[in-house]
Amino acid sequence: MPYWLKGGVIGGGVLIVSYILSTSCLYLFTSSDSWGLECLLFSIPSIPIINILLSFPSSYSFSSLLIFSIELVIWFLIGSLIGAIVGYIKKK
Repeated sequence: MPYWLKGGVIGGGVLIVSYILSTSCLYLFTSSDSWGLECLLFSIPSIPIINILLSFPSSYSFSSLLIFSIELVIWFLIGSLIGAIVGYIKKK
């Protein structure tokens, strides 16, 4: 498997694990539907992308599935880029 693909799978995997852990933390350890400080660590990969999407005008409404899909594509691309750089360095 090429390095760029390994990096993309790892990047997507990090987001999926983060999403599962943060959602589990939200429903198991908090008493309300708001994110507490105890769940902040698990949601770190999603924070920058959600902040960018929330900066759009209020006429745009993004569903949770759309936000997750956008995050997954972005993290896959970031992982692929890092994997391609690692593959390029290892070839030399």
